[in-house]
Amino acid sequence: MQVPSRGIPLKKKKFLLRDSDRSGFTHRNVELFLEKDYNGPVYVGGDEFDMPPPSDRLYPGEADISPGDVCTFNTAVTNIAPPNVTIPVQNITPTSQISLFQVADNANQYDYNQSILYVQGTHVITQLTTAGLVSVLSDGAMQLWSSSTSMTYWTVVAGGNLVQTTSSPTPYQGTYCAGISTAYNAGFSINQNQSYPKWAGNLVTFGMFVWCNTQNVAQLYVNGNPSGQKFSAFHPGNSSWVYLVVSSQTLASDSGSNYTLNCYSPNTMNGLSAFFCAGSATYAVQATSSASGYPVVLNIPNPIASSFNGDLCTVQGVGSSLVLQNGTGLQLYTPSIQINSGTMLNLIYNTALASWVETSRMGPNFNLMGAF
Repeated sequence: MQVPSRGIPLKKKKFLLRDSDRSGFTHRNVELFLEKDYNGPVYVGGDEFDMPPPSDRLYPGEADISPGDVCTFNTAVTNIAPPNVTIPVQNITPTSQISLFQVADNANQYDYNQSILYVQGTHVITQLTTAGLVSVLSDGAMQLWSSSTSMTYWTVVAGGNLVQTTSSPTPYQGTYCAGISTAYNAGFSINQNQSYPKWAGNLVTFGMFVWCNTQNVAQLYVNGNPSGQKFSAFHPGNSSWVYLVVSSQTLASDSGSNYTLNCYSPNTMNGLSAFFCAGSATYAVQATSSASGYPVVLNIPNPIASSFNGDLCTVQGVGSSLVLQNGTGLQLYTPSIQINSGTMLNLIYNTALASWVETSRMGPNFNLMGAF
């Protein structure tokens, strides 16, 4: 401690510090001493005086930049790919889930989830390639006969009588039409058996002009679709040619099963007749394409893959709009949020809630949005 100067009464000293004037304190006057400082001389109390006085020189290594702790590579970890710094853009459809992507840290010691997820809405549209329509029906016109009661490509497979007809009614097209009448206690059916592996997973459309004078007698059906037989509507029985049509989605796993195209009547009353003419059957290869420009509403539970408790992520829009909805697996401030290009949604994962929970959101150009 600095020793007080002698010979000058304390009350006459120029620099004094009074500790307090409040009741209960000593009301002492303490002498202040001049001390050298980096910012110039200052006056301090005796008990604040630095002994020895501070140096004006730096200690060795003082103010140097620390290299930090050296991370030693764990030799037990092998075959680790270099860190992937590329953030993929996820094209999200109304039924797809936003995925998490893991990358290795710079020291290749452990994997962690990328904190930013780039997303854009994508509508997947299944289209029928009309240029790829393939005909699968032989003699849909009903013009090829081996006799007046037997056709070249059509086969009678149920009760009924088949007859070549040139009038009453007049064929809708061509010279002939196929007339079929029910036998007693039996309906009728003529068909073509098809074995087209190329049908697999595609949409088959079978159509035919039909004439009948009785309701609920004549119709078409395709056999072999995933749910069994697929029927057209009945002919209205108005004594005129009406085009009936049926479409059937075939099994994607098919590699050559038989499909039948049927002209048919379930009615078992004797003598009912129907006439068939000018038919066709085609299948079209389905092509999947994507479209953008209008919002995609992600309407599935758990729209973002689950993670560990406390994990953070930001969902950022980079293209077409994507709408996320408050619900199972995602807790938002509002019922929904539309993520446009530039919108950022910040989330934290809560395992107790099994849900991503919104912490904040930001619109394009860094505009705050939402309730806080």
